[in-house]
Amino acid sequence: VVSYARRLLSLNDQIVHIGGAGPRPELVIRVGTPSDFVASRLPNTLARFRERWPDVRFIVRTSYFDTLVRELHSGALDLFVALSMNRPHDARHAWAQEVVWVRGLTTDLDPNRPVPLVSYGDPCVYHQLAVKVLKKAEFDWEDVFTGPSMTSLTSAVIAGLGVMPMKRRRANELGMLIYEDGPLPKLPDMYCGIYIREGGAHAAYEQLADNIFEALNPQPTTVPKRVPAIAKAHTSAA
Repeated sequence: VVSYARRLLSLNDQIVHIGGAGPRPELVIRVGTPSDFVASRLPNTLARFRERWPDVRFIVRTSYFDTLVRELHSGALDLFVALSMNRPHDARHAWAQEVVWVRGLTTDLDPNRPVPLVSYGDPCVYHQLAVKVLKKAEFDWEDVFTGPSMTSLTSAVIAGLGVMPMKRRRANELGMLIYEDGPLPKLPDMYCGIYIREGGAHAAYEQLADNIFEALNPQPTTVPKRVPAIAKAHTSAA
């Protein structure tokens, strides 16, 4: 009942916005993502979006997944883009991403020592995926480099400090060396999801989510069928 009431209020706001006299109210859309890569890809999409919605301004922020999910639930975020280890069932858009190990030219894994991991740290979905896969394969591991940005992490990998999981597409874009035939266990796909909250300017949120999807996914024909968007993000996501 609350969900339907919020939608009715949202529709009422949009009707007033379209047909009302006087200056049109400014719309602020708050976007969150754990990925600095996604955040860096957003400005061009947001600029094109403003051609259709000229009264919109944006607040984009990055943080850890759990923090952003709570903000989406509370209404502090309007749109959320994130990776998860499980296929989301409550995203407006969701698609699979192949994940691979990357390494430096001088990387040489010693079978008698733990696998050296490079990552953002424990809250990072890539770190959680690596640990889960290594545990299942009965590999020991150790965190040898924890960095604040993709630039620092890729520099650590290139320097030979350790290995790191990464989307294949991203690895190719960055020119990273993929560990195709290494001794490490194969990494499963992860899933990118775009979530929007209930209420607010729902039509604008949906349009922006569609635009971000088109920018992030180069092969829309391979994407699973769109599912209805709800405010609750997939709780089992990392």
